[in-house]
Amino acid sequence: MEQDIMVVVKLLISAALGAFIGYERERQNRWAGFRTHILVCMGSCLIMITSIEVASIYAGVLDADPGRLGAQVVSGIGFLGAGTILHSPSRIRGLTTAATLWIMAAIGLAVGVGLYWAAIAATLLAYVVLDYFRIVESRIKKVQSFDIWNIEFFIESDHDGLQGFFQFVEQYDLAVKSINLSKKDLGTHVIVDIKAPHEFDESNFISDLQRLLKVSTVRLKKNI
Repeated sequence: MEQDIMVVVKLLISAALGAFIGYERERQNRWAGFRTHILVCMGSCLIMITSIEVASIYAGVLDADPGRLGAQVVSGIGFLGAGTILHSPSRIRGLTTAATLWIMAAIGLAVGVGLYWAAIAATLLAYVVLDYFRIVESRIKKVQSFDIWNIEFFIESDHDGLQGFFQFVEQYDLAVKSINLSKKDLGTHVIVDIKAPHEFDESNFISDLQRLLKVSTVRLKKNI
């Protein structure tokens, strides 16, 4: 009976820790939110409990490894994490959420094996990194050696210029930060933010871009 109570306690602790991180992800409107993190943490905890119990039941009968099922969680969580990552020509999104799912699985395993303080400390540290280190990250980006430029142009519907634009940006060693496309009657209105080094030559960039995409008007300005 006491053992059953401890199993329930472990599941409740893992659910609470998962909810703590899941709340932060839900508040940021990320791909995996409140319920997902609870289920990942609680599920990995249950798998660890089951793995330990199986090894205990068959001790002396089979060569049972108490960490075998838990090891499968570490590799298996990658499939769920990969589902939160979206890749587009302009950016990759969801890496942080995938990382939180991975650490949630690790925290659940820690609770399952009885390392409560380690699990609680890891949860608190993860929350600090996700919520408060965002400020530090933004400040780091501000002191990096590049500027943000906003480009606005129009591509006619019979001209496949968007793919050529991404190739052109790569040739200039620039990075697309964000992109917004608006379909119009005669084509596509494109607004792009790019990261460029301080020595970026915007005049040559505009002339080369107009020649490549065959557009008559390109608006380029630096974001301050």
